[in-house]
Amino acid sequence: MLPPPIRRALGPGRPPDVPAAGGVSVSFSAKAVVFEDRHETAPGAWAERRSTRTVLAVRVDGGPDGGTFTLTPRNIGKLAPEGGTGPLSLPSGGTLAPGETYSAAFECSGVEASGAEGDVAVSASFTDAGTGETQGDEAKLTVVRIEFEPITTLGSVNRHFVGVREEGIIRWHPGTMKMSFTPPDDGYLSTHSGYALHQAPLERSESGISTRCNDVDFILDVSVVEPTEIVACGRPTQNTFGLGHNVAGGIGMGLQLYVMPTNVAFSGIAVQEVPTDYRDPTGYFANPYFDTVWSHTVERHAGEWHNIAASNFFHGGQCGHGGDAAPNEAGRNDNRRFAVRMDEWNDELEDPRWVE
Repeated sequence: MLPPPIRRALGPGRPPDVPAAGGVSVSFSAKAVVFEDRHETAPGAWAERRSTRTVLAVRVDGGPDGGTFTLTPRNIGKLAPEGGTGPLSLPSGGTLAPGETYSAAFECSGVEASGAEGDVAVSASFTDAGTGETQGDEAKLTVVRIEFEPITTLGSVNRHFVGVREEGIIRWHPGTMKMSFTPPDDGYLSTHSGYALHQAPLERSESGISTRCNDVDFILDVSVVEPTEIVACGRPTQNTFGLGHNVAGGIGMGLQLYVMPTNVAFSGIAVQEVPTDYRDPTGYFANPYFDTVWSHTVERHAGEWHNIAASNFFHGGQCGHGGDAAPNEAGRNDNRRFAVRMDEWNDELEDPRWVE
């Protein structure tokens, strides 16, 4: 076992642990705090404000003679204490006896964006009672608010869930701060002055968008939703039904087709009906004439890619449908489904996904 360390007095009559002179220091553990306000994570579901943390550390040593210290905050109300809603409150100062030390740490988060870089500050000063000398220190911080808004407005402007390949705008305040972003795999992002454009990946994602500001990392809470089904609205009655296996429509019926869910935008994808033959007709349609008339073939425009409008309707708003007849008088068409092509700008075919 090692012997205890020997502590020597630093001067005549002074306790061994008392500094030779008084001093003051103040610092933030991070140069910035990044936060996002309350936002919608799913239809009707909301997440509260999320923020990174910083620790404000204050230390004042009274030295051999003691003295007085003051703390002067500026824009400190843009921060909230950990576990609270704000604003952060600091003591104004105090008096230290000889050898006495004031030390405090305040863990806090962001609640309001800075108006300019470094506008949140805490100044500390200490005046030595023996020498009359005053020492000072200052710590500065920037509170950055980051926000995401889909380009297509569907419900809340604070919607943080998007469709595959849906586009959104990222903004931050103050806009002069240097930001960097990393989108999810297969997502796209371009940064500009004060904003960035984001295009969601081709697949469902919960990983969010990684951001960095002044060496502070933050995950912007954005999720990606895949298509679930194709829905048809009959014209002009606007009756709505899903298009699954063996779902029938009327002869020559005009339909409006759209992609679900409609609380996100799928204008970045395209859809097609998979070509297939019409077979085993029954009832009225057991006539050989219908073997060729009602097949879902390329000649009858199956297999064509249809762009999707921002409203999620097939581009152009209407699609003719005549391949299936009334129930119990329909041919089998088990492969009847829509393939969803998810690619950038709809200009090249990638692996299709099946939506039934």
